[in-house]
Amino acid sequence: MLDPLADYEKHPKAMVCDCMHKDWRRIELAIRALDLKTVDEVTEQTDAGGGCHSCWPILEAILERCARGEYRFEATEEELAKVRRRARP
Repeated sequence: MLDPLADYEKHPKAMVCDCMHKDWRRIELAIRALDLKTVDEVTEQTDAGGGCHSCWPILEAILERCARGEYRFEATEEELAKVRRRARP
């Protein structure tokens, strides 16, 4: 099975969502801080996936990894709290 995140492992600062200019770290921080479970929730909070939708498989893969507790990036509690403060209702 092809890993949709394989190219992003090599280039972690690459944009996951080109339409909305969101990278993996920003998306992962939102998933962790806000306990997001679906692509719709990720889009609602970050705008990632809100354009052409071609990044949805990548967003799903990031969600699956986070659900397993496999994080690509370190995050301090302060960083996660900052994301929570900026969360949309």
